[in-house]
Amino acid sequence: MLLCTMNVRKNKKTVYSIKDVENSQIHDGIVFEFFHKKISKHFTKLISSTTLTPNNITIISFLLLIPAALGFITGEFLWVLIGAIIINLSYIFDSVDGEIARLKNMKSLKGAMIDSVTDRIGDVIIYMSISFGLYIRFNNPLFLIIGSIVIATVFMINYPWDRFYLIKKTELNSTKMKSILEKILPKNIKIHQENMRFTTDSQFFLILLGSIFFPFTEGFFNSMTIALLLIIVIGTVYWIIMLFSALKYLETEDNKSKNFQIRNR
Repeated sequence: MLLCTMNVRKNKKTVYSIKDVENSQIHDGIVFEFFHKKISKHFTKLISSTTLTPNNITIISFLLLIPAALGFITGEFLWVLIGAIIINLSYIFDSVDGEIARLKNMKSLKGAMIDSVTDRIGDVIIYMSISFGLYIRFNNPLFLIIGSIVIATVFMINYPWDRFYLIKKTELNSTKMKSILEKILPKNIKIHQENMRFTTDSQFFLILLGSIFFPFTEGFFNSMTIALLLIIVIGTVYWIIMLFSALKYLETEDNKSKNFQIRNR
């Protein structure tokens, strides 16, 4: 989630309401929209009365991944479950930093860079620790390969966003899925285009589900492995669609530019 901070003086006595916080929230993946978002707004309201900056919160979110990684490395059910809960909490804090930045008008390119870099480093830490924990538990080096593929997949999922800033253009491909969900879900549940993204919220939720069922599955195709494989399959389909959409958009923009040059000769 892009965010962040510059040194802007704010009145320390400013009290923000839940409504103010909700107005600072953005739409993102489906899990964030219907789960994380409901929790993050309370953290945001609480933190908004402190002197913590968005960048401070970004670092806190990143540091939370360290105990989570240590839990995953053990390969033991209880610690894996705790790790999965912590990474979802970390993602919630990763939402809070952006909400604080928008709420207090503290957005900056520097903060956005810090957020993006820590997110990508966090991906490497978490997925390598999960795969290494599975390797230790089942003594199968294939888990390390799976972990590496997950990291590559997650990188490609974020590439169109981080490189092209085209999410608002490329997400138009999710219109069909959006219309299908609108027919299935109750009418009082509003679906947004952004909810169709397969972002970190959905990935970490799959890890959480995998950790819950972990003690009931053994062998290579345990629930954690299935969660990782789902991230690879869904993520690969997603980034391929995103990439082709980005290329199509760039081609359209190139054609517009050429036509403009021809008309102005």
